Amino acid sequence: MRIGYDAKRIFHNWRGLGNYSRDLVKGQKHYFPENEYLLFSPQFKSDRAIEFSRSFGEGNIFQPSGFFSRQFPSVWRRNLASELVQKKVELFHGLSHEIPYGLKKNGIKSIVTIHDLIFMRYPEYFPWIDRRVYLSKVKHAVNESDCIIAICEQTKEDLINFLNVQPEKIQVCYQSCHEQFQAGPSNDEAIQLVRNKYKLEQDYFLFVGALEERKNILNLIEGFSYFGPSRELIIIGRNCEYRNQIELKIKQTNMDNSVRILTDVPSEDLPALYTGADIFCFPSFFEGFGIPLIEAMFCGTPVITSEGSCFPEVAGKGALYVNPLSSFQIAKAMYEITTKPELREQLMMEGAKQVEKFSSENTNQRLNEVYQQVMNS
Repeated sequence: MRIGYDAKRIFHNWRGLGNYSRDLVKGQKHYFPENEYLLFSPQFKSDRAIEFSRSFGEGNIFQPSGFFSRQFPSVWRRNLASELVQKKVELFHGLSHEIPYGLKKNGIKSIVTIHDLIFMRYPEYFPWIDRRVYLSKVKHAVNESDCIIAICEQTKEDLINFLNVQPEKIQVCYQSCHEQFQAGPSNDEAIQLVRNKYKLEQDYFLFVGALEERKNILNLIEGFSYFGPSRELIIIGRNCEYRNQIELKIKQTNMDNSVRILTDVPSEDLPALYTGADIFCFPSFFEGFGIPLIEAMFCGTPVITSEGSCFPEVAGKGALYVNPLSSFQIAKAMYEITTKPELREQLMMEGAKQVEKFSSENTNQRLNEVYQQVMNS
């Protein structure tokens, strides 16, 4: 089977959706080498993108060749069908909310992954024009594809409720995370190296994620301030405008010496940072999946996360759940995990059981089953 992918995010995005896309195509190639995997991406120049292309196989990566296509890569991506026919692609997988036009007309089966509909559920977080563009792309993708992959049951429910998609067209396929996390907790030497690198002189709680309003970092800081100064709260995320509000909250709660923001942390440092943390704190208001949760559980770290959304589905019994609006509940959960060793051990044990369903082998097997179903339908 010749499978084509919209690989824009593989070579141009180094966060969540890019990680999902890279892990997916690497996993399929590893577990099902009998298939051919073709990646279609706008031109890329970064060292990381070039390194990935070499490791995957440059002969299976295709970029726009003509002057117009290079100048207008979004137009090239929307009109890939004729090139897919030339390359004899049998199945096309849009890895993030969109697929090209004309696939059905050209006899190419198609799948689209929908990660979330946050732009519809929480429109206040998105500019008007962005919502219009997202909605147009998603509507075309869900209407024209042969199958929709939702990364969790919550996203499936949102597709049904917001876009009236028929349930039988949706398949839930969980995502995994990078194999560096699946290796399990880091050893003491690795933990000490990152402690020295980031000057972590106290025990610490950890947050990893985008620095944006939806992640509920302000309430996390408020809850931590109730807990007390005996530990640090380490917040890892990329710089953005919302950081100003986070820094203001740190000052308002007199946590200047206890809350630190780390940016540009290389991914290879994260497993040891997770493992070394007392607790991973992720009281987000809403997520499509919440991949840091499984990264933390693979690393053996107890988790605090929010009630509702996809969180119980992802974290299972490996977490304590809080009302994300209640900084007191966040503080109380921190206190319980740090003062009750038996609770801490239970969360670590249940977390290890829970993440078995998100292993690369299991998630790739499930995805391949969906590929086979679509090709045989």
